[in-house]
Amino acid sequence: MEEAHCSAYSMHLGSTKMYQTLREYYLWSHMKGDIARHVSRCLICQQVKAERQRLSELMQPLPILERKWEHKTLDFIFKLPRTSRWHNGIWVIVDQLTKSTHFLPITETYSLVKLAKLFVRLH
Repeated sequence: MEEAHCSAYSMHLGSTKMYQTLREYYLWSHMKGDIARHVSRCLICQQVKAERQRLSELMQPLPILERKWEHKTLDFIFKLPRTSRWHNGIWVIVDQLTKSTHFLPITETYSLVKLAKLFVRLH
């Protein structure tokens, strides 16, 4: 079984494919179970075939969004060369559902009130 599973020609086959290959040449009682146990104990298969591993308890699926601009991500980019209107930064707003973006020119000195007015004017 070791040679059939780990040789350079077999490339760590899964238990079903390995069983189908070996049953053409060998047969013994509880063959399918023995092969499944052997493959499940293979360290390389455990590391590479992550879909067979149990998910972490901390991972949570992302919510399914239904409306545009329901969930946004915001980012600020500063220390850019000043424009003719003295803007030295960009406010990036991304809609998570559609991946559409807005790039707003801003300065580092903008207050929260001014950023809020820009955002409201945008929508």
